[in-house]
Amino acid sequence: MRVVVKYFSALRDVTGKIREEVTVPEGATLSQLLEWFFKSYPKAEAFKEELLVLVNGRTVDGSYALRDGDEVALMPPVS
Repeated sequence: MRVVVKYFSALRDVTGKIREEVTVPEGATLSQLLEWFFKSYPKAEAFKEELLVLVNGRTVDGSYALRDGDEVALMPPVS
């Protein structure tokens, strides 16, 4: 199953990407995707506590079960 992760602001600098397609197992949750993200991009940990996360333009909690084709937007605070 594939989801698209979009990066905004300083996360574009951290990841070197605007977006990427990520393969996740069936039944994966948003929390599991975020765990992968922070392991893949350790410098992003600086934004962990204030990160705004949207799935398909909506706020959801970490237990949200991702679906094929979901778009996950990761937005750090902007000063």
